[in-house]
Amino acid sequence: MSAPVWDTRLPRWFVRNNFNAQFPDGRGISEPDNGLFRTERRYSNAIMPARGLLPCTAFQYDVLMQFWMVTTSGGSRAFWFPDQLHDGLPMLNEAGVPVLGEDDRPIIVSASWLVKFGKTPPSVTIPAGSLRDVPIELWVLP
Repeated sequence: MSAPVWDTRLPRWFVRNNFNAQFPDGRGISEPDNGLFRTERRYSNAIMPARGLLPCTAFQYDVLMQFWMVTTSGGSRAFWFPDQLHDGLPMLNEAGVPVLGEDDRPIIVSASWLVKFGKTPPSVTIPAGSLRDVPIELWVLP
C-alpha cells in the first residue's frame, strides 16, 4: 500500500515565522555524575522533527480532521507532505543563481517529505471568525 498524499485542499506551507525543523539526531547521549556528557552515534537514520502553524479556514479544518481520522487512520500512517525547506523555491546553481528553463523562467523545485504526525496530535485555536490556527508536529522520516 502506498502512502497517501497531503490533501490539495489544505495549505501547502506553515506560517514561516512559526516553522521550526530540527536536524535529525541519531546520537546516544550519556550523562555522567560529573563532567561533560558523552555522545556516540546510535542510529544511522533518525527522524527530523518539524513543527509549525497551519492557517486554515473552517472548511480546511474539516478537511484536515478528515485527513487525520480517515486518511492517516488517526494519525498513525505515514504520508507525503510538501517539503517546507525546498518545495516551491527556484533551483539554484553552485553560485546561488536560479537555473533557467528553456522559456528563460526559473525552474521551480517540487519536493515532498515522507512524514508521520508527531507525538502530539494537531490542536486548534480560533483567532477570528472562520479562521483556524492549527499547530502541527511532524516527524520527517529518513
